[in-house]
Amino acid sequence: MRKQIVKAVFKKEMLDLFRDKKTLFMMVFFPIILYPLIMIGTSQITMISLRSTEDKVHNVVLDFEADDNLKKILKEHRGDSGKLKLVDSENPEADLREDKISAYVIEENLNQQMNYKVFMKMAKDDSSNAASALIEVFNKYNDSLVKKNIEYAGLNTKATLEPIVTERIDISKGEEMAGYFLGMILPFMLIIGIMMGAIYPAIDIMAGEKERGTLETLLTLPLTNLELIVGKYLAVATISVLTTIINALGMVLSMVYMVVAMGAQGQGLLDDINLSRMIMPAIIAFVGLILVSLMFSAVSMIVCSLASSYKEAQNYVSPLSILGMLPAMITMVPTITLNPRTAMIPVGNVALLIKGVLTFEYDITSIAIVILTNIGFVVISIWLLARLYNTESILFKRGHGFSFLQKRSELIGGKMPTLGDSLAVYGISLLAFLYIGSLLQVKFELLGIALSQLIIIGIPLWLVYYTKAPARKVFRTYMPRFKYVLSGILLWISAFIFSNLLTQLTLYFFPQNLEVLEEINNSILSGKSVWIALIVIAVFPAICEEVLFRGYLFSAASEGGNFKRGIIISSLMFGAMHLYPIKILPTAILGACFAYITYKSSSIFIGMFLHFINNALAVMVLYYPDGKIGNGLIWFEDKIWLIIAIGIVTFIGGLALINLKYLDD
Repeated sequence: MRKQIVKAVFKKEMLDLFRDKKTLFMMVFFPIILYPLIMIGTSQITMISLRSTEDKVHNVVLDFEADDNLKKILKEHRGDSGKLKLVDSENPEADLREDKISAYVIEENLNQQMNYKVFMKMAKDDSSNAASALIEVFNKYNDSLVKKNIEYAGLNTKATLEPIVTERIDISKGEEMAGYFLGMILPFMLIIGIMMGAIYPAIDIMAGEKERGTLETLLTLPLTNLELIVGKYLAVATISVLTTIINALGMVLSMVYMVVAMGAQGQGLLDDINLSRMIMPAIIAFVGLILVSLMFSAVSMIVCSLASSYKEAQNYVSPLSILGMLPAMITMVPTITLNPRTAMIPVGNVALLIKGVLTFEYDITSIAIVILTNIGFVVISIWLLARLYNTESILFKRGHGFSFLQKRSELIGGKMPTLGDSLAVYGISLLAFLYIGSLLQVKFELLGIALSQLIIIGIPLWLVYYTKAPARKVFRTYMPRFKYVLSGILLWISAFIFSNLLTQLTLYFFPQNLEVLEEINNSILSGKSVWIALIVIAVFPAICEEVLFRGYLFSAASEGGNFKRGIIISSLMFGAMHLYPIKILPTAILGACFAYITYKSSSIFIGMFLHFINNALAVMVLYYPDGKIGNGLIWFEDKIWLIIAIGIVTFIGGLALINLKYLDD
């Protein structure tokens, strides 16, 4: 790879990006101007809202004869819920329904204990606030009566009501408190800003160049694809890093303004903050943000390379934005902190790193894992991008349209589904499974699971019919040779072993997931016949899920003969469909095994058979944990190296057998 060529590509892309004055304006405007306006405006609106609520006067009715003490407390009440004004009413219920009053109270005598019922309208803010204010009034009234009764008995009120007194002394320093509050929301906002800074240059450099028709001209120059992609990546990464710096600067300016404003109001926060102590945490956090920006740059370019137009790329990056937001929200969970386990979570590890360094709770080991993990993510992403850019179907593809959106009469029969079709069908299937399937499962339990599986198989079957696609070719309904069945069993044994080892490793790091797995299994199978469980948990998924994932989605994702891509995409989709984080990667490993067997054998039936065996084995262990199967698996539990050896041997044996040419005749 020639440095001068990479430098020339980098310079060309940077000039193209900097010619777009609107992008530059938005890149600077949002962090420097908009962030302070959002934070200051939000705080001001909140203050105005609180003040308006405090000054609000609510008309209330006491539908009983109140004593002077209660009337005095009600009249003098001042609180966050507003003030109260006592009014008369002949029909309080009717007046409340017509919003003439905000609330009313009735009195009942229950065995020498007075019961006051506050009637209000929860749908009305004024009524809800009035009820809250009345509750505060009656609490004060209750305290005054208790105090009066104690004094009447000749006791010391304070000693009787408060025999012990506790006091909380906060020894946190000003910079620690500032870091605590910043650590809750600041990482999320910064990561979102960084993500936007990487996405839009990637769209322009990848999809925009295809749309302008300049990519072909660029490829005629004497340079390699690797030199081209590295130059483009450096341009996107540079813009992303600049955006990171500007975002961080915008956030710092906003925080400084807020602190100074509070100091000007006499709160004196600057007096308690040791700014010099925050220099090192800020540097560590900034390094983490740079790594995230480098990773987002590569991932955004990968996604945008699949698009052929600017508009299509915007559609593709929308799910990427959501996926990036989810791990960034991890800082909002108080119980999750940075440790060697959470330091390996993509994006989330940097968010936790920022939160940790701002609160001065971090260790060198966790920081090192975060840095190494993110460097690994960056290297893998760039490698995938380079591999992807060597694919001519990706470079010159003019779109992955959705064929099912056209009229059936306009469609030409015999065409295979496209990559775009696979993404759309997966989205439709996932939504149907989440909303319709979940409702069916809650209402009908095991029957609901069976009905959910029928939805999963119904969508691809209908689409193949509607788009006039060759059903046998899409679903690979060919009878397999014996060698593929045998090699499939060997590969499944290997996949079963390694997926379960991965599950156990996840449980070791996150033991709380064990309760989730047990709850899922118990809630579904409790009290059900083993034969019904086998049909619903083993037979139905083996048929329906294979038709969707190893049939339609695998064929569509393998558009242009790219079967590696088809295996990766369909297996990741298969894992993600199982929703629970602990099951995603292990299930994806099994999905990759089924997809590879389907590809090599051109038969979906082997995958169905292995899928059935896999699920049936899980059902039998759940129903008969002390049986031969259960005891056999328990015998292997403390023989980890034997298990790994079996997994390696079966994997090698399965690959060797499936690729033996002389057995094809």
